[in-house]
Amino acid sequence: MGPYVVFYVIIGFVAVGGVSFFYISRHVNRKRAESILAKISALIPTAVVQEENQKPYTFLVETDQFVYLIKPIYMNPSNELIITNPDFWCVNSDPRNWNRSSNPELISGVAAFRKSTVHSVKRLIRIGLIYPSCVHITRYLNECDVEVVTPQTDVAGVRLVCFDLLGDFFAKVEKK
Repeated sequence: MGPYVVFYVIIGFVAVGGVSFFYISRHVNRKRAESILAKISALIPTAVVQEENQKPYTFLVETDQFVYLIKPIYMNPSNELIITNPDFWCVNSDPRNWNRSSNPELISGVAAFRKSTVHSVKRLIRIGLIYPSCVHITRYLNECDVEVVTPQTDVAGVRLVCFDLLGDFFAKVEKK
């Protein structure tokens, strides 16, 4: 086998691997979206649910009283989410050993999501949907004070809700 043959074989494997990775990740993302849509439809059967493309949010859910903009945040359940300021949400993959000098893994599009709006007379609620879950969500209040974020906590105009707590969140909001 000459060097060109080896080169072409390697290029072939890389191409097949890249295409396979693309289709597998696309399939996983589609399954996640279907799971979220199914849960929302089951929790609020009368809601109009739209999947949005090219927007800072993925789902727009409209009920009689509210319009929900939902941005899924895909996380490993053993990770935690740290809100360092309203536009910087960091994923911490090692909750026991994190410190302020750790290299952050930021969630993209947070500032655009916080600014996003729709034209409606209904009340707008932005939801950062943690899918499937995380250890906990914390927010820095200042240089040294930290609080645990619950679904009822307003984090600069966004409610952060784990997927498994979505039913409780909708029940409380829709009852008001």
